[in-house]
Amino acid sequence: MILNESVIDSWGEALKRIAIQTKQVDRFLQESNVIIEALKDKEDFVKILTIQNPEFEKKKKEIIDETFTQNGVNEYFINAFKILCDEGTFSYARWILKNMRKKLLNLQNIIFGVAWSTTPLDEKQINEMQAKLTKKFDKEIHLVNKIDPKLIGGVMISIANHIYDGSIKGQIDQIKNQVLGKK
Repeated sequence: MILNESVIDSWGEALKRIAIQTKQVDRFLQESNVIIEALKDKEDFVKILTIQNPEFEKKKKEIIDETFTQNGVNEYFINAFKILCDEGTFSYARWILKNMRKKLLNLQNIIFGVAWSTTPLDEKQINEMQAKLTKKFDKEIHLVNKIDPKLIGGVMISIANHIYDGSIKGQIDQIKNQVLGKK
């Protein structure tokens, strides 16, 4: 089963509301950060929990309990994960948690973005970019540095549906478009 964006958004909204109602916003944010990162490169684990097989349903719930409950993850995430397993859509757990996290951070006036570069940026560089973007957006900005060797050099920042391209590749593409008469 494929979940569309509106379903993912609904799940994210529901978890956000639970976090607010139970006064556990910080806990939900902290746990979602850990789970999102933990599931990032665990395709086999995710596939196991997405398998649709009636004989395997009980085992999937045991796996969730062993993995998440025993590590102190809140009951609302556990229940959501079990429902996703039942529906064969556990592969969307990260997207749902990211959606919820974005909504909770927005309530706290925080936006996350990505600073793409060819080599790792140092803390001073990231802090300078965050300070400038915080002024521009009038929200606290947190940047995560990701590496993309295709940029050739420079930095490209993706934040709040905006792209700020200071990469060499971006500059070359801009010149190319000017020469070819494209906007």
